[in-house]
Amino acid sequence: MDEINRQTNMFRLFAIGILWSTISISISAQTDSLFFKALGFLHYHRYDSSAYYLKTILQTDPSNTHYQQTYATVLSAQKKWQEALAIYKNLNSNNRYYKLSRLYALLDDTAKSFFYLKKVLQQKEHTPLVVLQSDSAFAKIKTTPQWDSLFENHQDKPYQELLNQITYDTNYQHYTQAIETIDTYLKQHSQKHFLYYLEGVILESQHDTAGALPYFKKAFDLKSQTTTYRLAFARSLITNKKYKKAIAILSYFTQHKTYQAIFLKWLGIAYFKTKKWNQAVFFLKRYTQFFYNDDEAYFLLAQAYTNIRQRQNALLAINKAIKCNTKNTSSYIKFRGKLYVNMKIYRMALIDLRNTLDIHPDDGESYLYLGLAYHGIGNKRDACRALEKAVDLQFMEANKYRLKFCH
Repeated sequence: MDEINRQTNMFRLFAIGILWSTISISISAQTDSLFFKALGFLHYHRYDSSAYYLKTILQTDPSNTHYQQTYATVLSAQKKWQEALAIYKNLNSNNRYYKLSRLYALLDDTAKSFFYLKKVLQQKEHTPLVVLQSDSAFAKIKTTPQWDSLFENHQDKPYQELLNQITYDTNYQHYTQAIETIDTYLKQHSQKHFLYYLEGVILESQHDTAGALPYFKKAFDLKSQTTTYRLAFARSLITNKKYKKAIAILSYFTQHKTYQAIFLKWLGIAYFKTKKWNQAVFFLKRYTQFFYNDDEAYFLLAQAYTNIRQRQNALLAINKAIKCNTKNTSSYIKFRGKLYVNMKIYRMALIDLRNTLDIHPDDGESYLYLGLAYHGIGNKRDACRALEKAVDLQFMEANKYRLKFCH
């Protein structure tokens, strides 16, 4: 799985908007809760805090490969390369050789860096050549004669050159040509699961979400044990409004230990879209406990809480959404204004709804709730004006309140 994630990172330049967290997560035991915190801090580049929790965890479970690898990632981010090296030397993971080659290059040990690079290239599924060749960690050793000869007679060179060509085409927005290249290759090599996945990514970056879905499904069908493919397929199902199928695909992670955080959010979204409010609350709340700067997740959580009449919790969630995103909050402010009306906190509602109408003066629903807020504080004149304005804007739900309060 680590290998596929690295290949995905190679295409981030052209896969606009097709991003998801590759942060590890576990859904069992007390230790894992600390791991969640460590991952959240790592996600937000708070490396000292992340390192603190990881060291605590490793005192309890020193043999866990995922904990060790995450700690090594943090140490590398802190430029504590010798300490990270000591961990990777003892790890038995798919990307061990790649990490060791990078660290030795950063430590200016050219001989050992090349030693492990050769081991990388001997692996059946390894980091694509284009990734190795563009990795800044190898900047110094790229100038040596050994660098070019390392890749010259590589056993999988045709496939790697194909990936190079696809990368070139997508970076220069030659998307049609990139897709044609993939399709031509797949006619002869139908088991190349990564290429199906890659074509899905390219199509999705072009906003062809319906066209991307069958390619993600094919990659998943060929190698369903690959977490990246399962997540991509599920996300595509959600994008295409196939929520029940997405729930079935993502629920696998509630029964099998995984190290991908984003499934919690997507499962929460899928349950939200199918109006399973309690389940939506469970997964979105769990996600936001550790990834605390996602305004979209907080907004969905606030709406789910509202639908199960937990308005105080909804208020806490929408306040966090607003705090996370201070620039584009008009829909959040409006939601909070409506929530204040339902909670009978009318004066706070007036502030939010006026602010909303300053930005969206033709929003009939906001005028309705503004009228209800004015009525709540006993200001009949302004309440009726607001309700009449809502009716004028064709928000006819306001008419019943206008007839009730204003005659």
